Amino acid sequence: MASSILVVSANSTSVTSTPVPATVNIVHGTHSQLIVFLVLNIWPSHFAIPLLFAVIYFRKIKRHATFINLGVTFTIAGM
Repeated sequence: MASSILVVSANSTSVTSTPVPATVNIVHGTHSQLIVFLVLNIWPSHFAIPLLFAVIYFRKIKRHATFINLGVTFTIAGM
């Protein structure tokens, strides 16, 4: 599956398409930095906020609706 980049010159009216190999990595970092980035971005929305909601629910802690709304929004945005 080949992808392409649209190239437009400022002083040109023609549009050319330059093929780009599918193996191009847009992340400019090492593999370990990529893993750290993904863990720090996925862990809170997929595990920490649902765990927080579970603790609040099972301990019968009353929270303001804005707090619950914010947590749900962060969970949905993280997915």
